[in-house]
This record gives sequence, C-alpha cells and structure tokens, in this order.
Amino acid sequence: NLLTGNISVAHCHGECVVFADIASIQLEFNAACDRLQDYKYCALSDHVLNAMDPKHAQYAMKQVPIIAGHYPILIRLNGTFGSDIYRWGAMGDSAYEYLLKQWIYEEFSRRKRANTMGYFYSNARSEQYRRRYETAVDAMLQHLYKYNEASKLYYIAEIEGTYLKSKFDELACFIGGN
Repeated sequence: NLLTGNISVAHCHGECVVFADIASIQLEFNAACDRLQDYKYCALSDHVLNAMDPKHAQYAMKQVPIIAGHYPILIRLNGTFGSDIYRWGAMGDSAYEYLLKQWIYEEFSRRKRANTMGYFYSNARSEQYRRRYETAVDAMLQHLYKYNEASKLYYIAEIEGTYLKSKFDELACFIGGN
C-alpha cells in the first residue's frame, strides 16, 4: 500500500515479497543509477542481488534452494522462504527474465559508455548476472524441462514441496525468447 507503506501478500501476512518483483525491480534501480548519475541506486540493487547470490560473501538467505539458481515464489523479509513453490511461471517469471536483461544491459549498454560518459559499468557485476542466469537455465533444463508423450510437446514443470507438477504455467512463455 503506497499510502500507508504496509506490505501485504496473502499467504505471508505482510511478511513476504514476490521473488519475481525482487529481481525485476533491480533493473529499474540500475537504470535510475545511470540516468541520475548517482551510484547509490546501483549500490542498493547490488546489495539485494548479492544477498540472493549463494556465491557472494553478502549472501543472506537463511535456507538453501532445492534447485541451483532458483528461489521459491515468495521470500520472507527475514531471508527465509515463504513458499515451497518453484516455477518459471507466475511470480517467478520476471526474476529469470530480468537476470538475462541485467546482464545484457550491463555488458552491452553500460560497457560501451563506461569510459566516455562515466557510467557505472562493473565487469564483476556483469559476470555475476551472466553466471546466475546460466546457473538458473542449466538447472531448469536439468530439473524442470520435461516432455509429454501424449502431446509430443516439451514444457517447463514446477515444483511444489517435493512434488514435481507436470504443469506449464502460461507466464513461462517468455522462456522461448531466452
């Protein structure tokens, strides 16, 4: 609620944020960093992404994801998981999509302008985005990419708890563009 500042996600009673939202807003912080020429927005974004990167010293999650590079669709504000649903569809889709977009933005937009315009390019940040995206895609292909014999079609399943659900969420449609 923008007026009161109260956070509310139905299943978590205001104690969670949606994984897709956490990741996708980071590109906006990076764009603000560039447009305003103010590194504090990059630093805020870096802090969030580092907190969710198991290979980073600032990793702050209190639980280990069951699939490398993936997180459940709800994350509690205290760093624990608010859900046991892992998916590339609704509430997870933008996270994976934006890891790719952040790498492209960092590597192919900022890098070109780094010397001439003072943009905040970071090779380490670019490599972090690339590594996290590739880790997520490789794990998705290994654990979630499935073939349906009856339809002769491939799909991206999702995990709920320990159960692999043979369901292709409509919002996972962006995967074909990756």
